[in-house]
Amino acid sequence: LKYIARIAKEEMFSKGCKIFSESSSGESFYLTISGRIKIYTCSPSGKTKTLAYLDPHDFFGEMALFDQESRSASAEAVEDTRVLIINKKDFQKLLLKNPGLTLQFLKAVCQRLRQADKEIQSLTFQNVFSRIAHILLKMADKYGQPQPSGIKINIDITHHELAQLAGTAREMATRILKRLKNIGCIQIGSTDNKIVLTNIDKIKDLIHY
Repeated sequence: LKYIARIAKEEMFSKGCKIFSESSSGESFYLTISGRIKIYTCSPSGKTKTLAYLDPHDFFGEMALFDQESRSASAEAVEDTRVLIINKKDFQKLLLKNPGLTLQFLKAVCQRLRQADKEIQSLTFQNVFSRIAHILLKMADKYGQPQPSGIKINIDITHHELAQLAGTAREMATRILKRLKNIGCIQIGSTDNKIVLTNIDKIKDLIHY
């Protein structure tokens, strides 16, 4: 930890600030201290696909430090965010000097690869309705807060952001949320607009592969 304190620098990114861009050179490793990061990619036609949202203690920007390729995605602060930054040379030295840390890092990377495989499976075999339902269940598992009426997803997520996660249009995400509400699976907070999952078992039954 003392070594990391010497080699890392802290930086603040305001909401909406791009941290790095897809296809740029990768020279740094990032660790989120506070705030929230969106990792996304854009097609040549300009369509955006959100790959992940990262919270405090999540890391990102590691891939380009190993394969010498350019960044495979962009990173943007979706709220005011504080990060630790370690340059490529120091990060590689850190892993070489600490095999235990390297093993834990590889485990985390493997978990992300497994998650990417599930994402590919979902985009390939699930319809849009099932993808939205599956994303809501994942968010409830990660950000869920028990309420008398169900499990509240205690983060701000817009219909547009939900659509980008599911790889669909915002209008489609809005229609699916309305359908889930009409059949008694979710509620939308009247004051904070946060989603409450009121019937998780029914949502699971609605997911088709």
